[in-house]
Amino acid sequence: MQKNYIALITAAGESRRIGGTKKELIKIDEKAVIYHTVLPFVKTGLFKTILITCQQEYENEFRNCLGEISKYNVIEFAPGGKTRQESVLSGLMAMKHLDPEIVLIHDGARPFITEDIIKNVICETLKHGACAPLIPVIDSIKTVENNFIKEHPQRQSLMAIQTPQGFKFSDILECHIKAKDIKKHFTDDTEIYSLSGKNIYIVEGSRENLKITYLDDIKYFTKGRDEI
Repeated sequence: MQKNYIALITAAGESRRIGGTKKELIKIDEKAVIYHTVLPFVKTGLFKTILITCQQEYENEFRNCLGEISKYNVIEFAPGGKTRQESVLSGLMAMKHLDPEIVLIHDGARPFITEDIIKNVICETLKHGACAPLIPVIDSIKTVENNFIKEHPQRQSLMAIQTPQGFKFSDILECHIKAKDIKKHFTDDTEIYSLSGKNIYIVEGSRENLKITYLDDIKYFTKGRDEI
């Protein structure tokens, strides 16, 4: 049963590290990456609307790639900005009239997401106001300065964050509006949400929930993904 939840999918990046090819439109198993990304959100049956931020010149191509998915969910689009932060704020403002209870913000180039993670993030967001999936860091991490290793952070206290990240809509909108006037590069929406002073609950992510950044990343995609 659909609630007043909205999934915000960010897909306005320039894909510079993949050679300028729009990575959300790359075909995997005859379907575009954006199709695989959106499909698990549709299959949960929990979202009133799925809103995608992208450059306006790509909107029709995105619609064509989504195909039959549009029959199962309301798919809307909002113009993306020059940065991911600008794109998210654009998406949040575009859904403001819908007054959603919560919003899940997800990377358009992260097609490995599962329904279970989406549902877990929703559940804990409703309980705690904000939630994100994380996985333990496997490699040893170093801080570097001028090409020399400077510090050796303890791996046990480090985790890698993923998306979707869930938030109470009014809170994350307020934080994004505040962040707009702060001269700082925020790396993700949980960092922006920290401006509220509130805690963010964590759930277990998945090592398969990879974000496509380079062409080689596509080889990790699991074949035979279910379709509607």
